[in-house]
Amino acid sequence: MNLSQTQLRLRYLRVFAVGLLMALFFFGAGIVLFVAAVHHWLVDHRYATSGVVAVASVTRTEVLGPRGHHHGRTLVVSYEYQSSDGQTHKGTAELSETNWRTLRGGDELPIEYLANAPDQSEPIELHGAFSPMFAGLTALLLIAASLCLSGRILYRVERTVRLVRDGVPALGCVTKVSTVKKAFSKAPIFSWEWRTMYTVEYAYADIQRNEYCGTIPIMFWTARWQTGDPVLVLYNRAQPARSEVDVFESRPHDLEALLSGTEQKPGQ
Repeated sequence: MNLSQTQLRLRYLRVFAVGLLMALFFFGAGIVLFVAAVHHWLVDHRYATSGVVAVASVTRTEVLGPRGHHHGRTLVVSYEYQSSDGQTHKGTAELSETNWRTLRGGDELPIEYLANAPDQSEPIELHGAFSPMFAGLTALLLIAASLCLSGRILYRVERTVRLVRDGVPALGCVTKVSTVKKAFSKAPIFSWEWRTMYTVEYAYADIQRNEYCGTIPIMFWTARWQTGDPVLVLYNRAQPARSEVDVFESRPHDLEALLSGTEQKPGQ
């Protein structure tokens, strides 16, 4: 082979780079959401077991962030309250715009504080605003989806690499080249550019002269092949219908031998 198995595997992984990045994004989002769900569940549990309801007095309402824009701003209320031991405590919380707009300095605000940590409190309206159970299930689904997607990609790459490495060489012929659409794809890794996607259909025959056809689903390269061009096809000896085109020219000597009519053993 002109390329080592590792080099070939890396090249096929680059073909699926977008899918792998999506899997990584889903996994990261799932982990962040799961941590947030666990945190909120612990907080809710503490308030459920040792929370004390009290009425606080609003001291100030303010907007943090750009005032002229709804996006990126935080609506905050500051308040004071007394715990059961007569101590005065202060607190702040982020509220929804609907509830924040109804509050003014001196207004009453129902809150709940922790009996064993009275300086920790939150408005009662925030209870149930975040569902740890729903968030946790969503996080697990995201993680499962990322593992399934990455697993399918890695399985497909590994199966393709084995077939290209060990497959029986046959001389194929391009039967159709179709332009799919413009796509934003990766050329060298971590650099992006607009390229045209192609699907390439090909036909070949095994050593028993049985004819088969196959498709390269998506190619991000320029139209390197046209209808009628010869291609090196590597097929599975036990299942000749399973085949891959030697896209990365890892076995150029096999193609040269087939074109010249010289019989050559697979992999040489």
